[in-house]
Amino acid sequence: MDFTPLIQKYQINLLLSFGSYGTERFTPESDIDLAYQAASALTPKEELQLLQD
Repeated sequence: MDFTPLIQKYQINLLLSFGSYGTERFTPESDIDLAYQAASALTPKEELQLLQD
């Protein structure tokens, strides 16, 4: 999965994946766990949009 569009859209400085994503335990039913640090605080509306993107 390419996160570049999200990084650019939300001006993300740091993006970390954790959990099963990127491991042999990842399956089509798995979710993707992400932590991020944006250049500036996102509004609640932007946070919801990020989750949907």
